[in-house]
Amino acid sequence: MSRETQSKRRKNREFWRAVAFLHPYRKLIIISMLCAVVTGGLMTASIGAMYPLLQVLIKGDTIQGWVQRHNVERRLGIDLLQANDRLAVTRVEPKGPAADAGIKPLDEIEFSSGSPNDPALSTINISVKPDGNGTQTVQRKVSLNPMSWYGPPLLNVAMRLPEKPVPTIIVLFLGIAGIGLIGNVFRFFQEFLSDKSAIGSVNDVRKRLYDHVLHIPLAFFGMKGTSDVTSRLVQDAKGLQDGFEQVLGQSIQEPIKEKLRQARTGRVFHEEKVVAYYRALP
Repeated sequence: MSRETQSKRRKNREFWRAVAFLHPYRKLIIISMLCAVVTGGLMTASIGAMYPLLQVLIKGDTIQGWVQRHNVERRLGIDLLQANDRLAVTRVEPKGPAADAGIKPLDEIEFSSGSPNDPALSTINISVKPDGNGTQTVQRKVSLNPMSWYGPPLLNVAMRLPEKPVPTIIVLFLGIAGIGLIGNVFRFFQEFLSDKSAIGSVNDVRKRLYDHVLHIPLAFFGMKGTSDVTSRLVQDAKGLQDGFEQVLGQSIQEPIKEKLRQARTGRVFHEEKVVAYYRALP
């Protein structure tokens, strides 16, 4: 075995030995991780709230229309995008109702009768124009997913919101500010609990080291002095505490936020590509 491999194993062994002191604080760490997940989810929700805001600002859409499209997407198992007065399919769930009916991305659809926003409907007839180009239209009968539990309440709330752009933008900004405030509260508790766990575990390390020092013969301090022991108790323990705070704080919170942010922004970028495609059509 090479010296480099032995050195790496030795470093990992010391790391896990230090992490073992976090075990008594595992409940606080679990709650801290849950707070990090909620913080990431709220941050992603605030990014998601920017999307209908941009729809109102740039495309002249309404919250009511956006919520109705969201319900349609959930029931059909697709993602929709309205571009150049066309209702285009941007994504199809592999085992969703639309996929079973043969609907594919970039198809243009139109509802022949009824609307998926009606909770009483279980099937609906859809006119499909393949790839959104040409004049050929195919009729598809699609079985709808059940309406989500939050679909009707969300639609009722949306119908109570103003339809004019300026009041709608004000309401959206207030909603984003409220989401950000709640997210900061969860972020505070996440950092507070992680710091509390780090400080408590380092104090346990100091107590064990201090107990060990009390049993060292006095002749040792006569030959070596007390500076090394003091450095271990103060400086090295503080470095270990900083490391724990990084591991339990940013190292947990930032990857969760980044993954959720990528999941949201990736969908937006995909929709923008579809917009460019439809703008290029005659």
